[in-house]
Order: sequence, then structure tokens, then C-alpha cells
Amino acid sequence: MDFWEVAEPTQSADSEVSYLTDSPATPHGESGEAPSNGLSLHAAALLAWFRASKDWRSRAEALEAVSLTTPDWNQSIHDLLQAGLVERTGEKRGTRYRAKL
Repeated sequence: MDFWEVAEPTQSADSEVSYLTDSPATPHGESGEAPSNGLSLHAAALLAWFRASKDWRSRAEALEAVSLTTPDWNQSIHDLLQAGLVERTGEKRGTRYRAKL
């Protein structure tokens, strides 16, 4: 299948429609949530990195260290800030983040 081809649906034995793609499969109903704390896998990885580093860190440092895309960062940091697990200081290019102590 070429990159831009649309995958054709196939019917599985339990009558769910699945599509043939190059993406890894996730079980029906899962959205990448880590079961223990309700955070996405990206947010959990980011939180673990912040906890290990213990210093104030920039977005660029986090993106490189955790290998996140910008959209994944945006959602993950939003979730972590809303949950009160990470704190932010500064503005614009001077913004830094760390795990709440």
C-alpha cells in the first residue's frame, strides 16, 4: 500500500470493522491511557522525566529527552498542569516546568 492510499475496511470475526494500515494496533476502546493514573502514555513519560530531572526544564529540553511531537507536548503538558502534577514559571521563551515537589 502506498503512503497516500486509503485503506480498505475488512470485517473481522467479531464483526468489528478494521482497516489495514502501517500503524500499530490498539485494542478496541483504548485511547493510549495508562491504566494506573489515567494519564496518556505521553503525559506519563513526560511526568517521569520531570520527576527524574528535578530541575526547572524548558519545552525544548523535554521534547528532545522524551521524543514528543509538538501536539503531544501541548496535550501532555496541559493535562499535567491541570492535574497539578507539574508547575510552570516564566513566560514565552523563558517558560520552565518541573514536577511539583
